[in-house]
Amino acid sequence: MIDGDEMGRVSLAEGVFSNDNGLKLKSGLWRSDPVELPGGCLMQIGIHQIDNLLYFLGPVSDVSGYFNRLETGPEIEDVTAVLMRFKSGAIGYVAADYISPRRFTLALHGTKANAFLTWTITTYAYSGPVRQGQRQSRINLTAICTRRWRILQRLF
Repeated sequence: MIDGDEMGRVSLAEGVFSNDNGLKLKSGLWRSDPVELPGGCLMQIGIHQIDNLLYFLGPVSDVSGYFNRLETGPEIEDVTAVLMRFKSGAIGYVAADYISPRRFTLALHGTKANAFLTWTITTYAYSGPVRQGQRQSRINLTAICTRRWRILQRLF
């Protein structure tokens, strides 16, 4: 789609990757060690979106970013955002965090069309008695995965 000019010139790209695994991080693991993982969740999960943007838009000329620790127990960055200017002139950003529910989205905006990829993983961890009026058994809901692939799947 990009090479075939179906999208026109891609001017903006957005990548978001989040999950709440940081809320469960314990000290002593490589994921919670700033020496082993400088940049925290950006280098753990956000790097995949950076790789996607580099694949679609090519080399970067300028980068700036913000990193913060808001919720994790270990001293590791759990919220990050990176703004990139590509040599093509396009702008892109990647946001990654370890403290909100799972989300993986990628969007490319062109002069002729936009492309979106959303991969949502919803996890229900409820285990308890059913409500009054229902059979007296236990409900155990585990992971339910829903993938919504739109135009972007043709790019892969």
